[in-house]
Amino acid sequence: MKKFMLYIGVFIAAYFIIQISSGILLTLFYTPTFDPTTVAVGTEAVIVTAEPNYVAATIVAVIAAAVAYGTTKLFSRKMAL
Repeated sequence: MKKFMLYIGVFIAAYFIIQISSGILLTLFYTPTFDPTTVAVGTEAVIVTAEPNYVAATIVAVIAAAVAYGTTKLFSRKMAL
């Protein structure tokens, strides 16, 4: 049960760290496109949002699971010694 709790704890921590760091990197390297010829005076601003990307979320979850598995194996070896 200790291994399972360690795995779940590390998985949750790794998942959130990867999500936050990827969000920071995506925001940091984002360059908005602005074309002054398409903007008319007095028009409303249009807010464009992206749809969820399930492939990216799955990749992040798999990476977090791999990190959690490796960390659990590392700690279980140290506990056995």
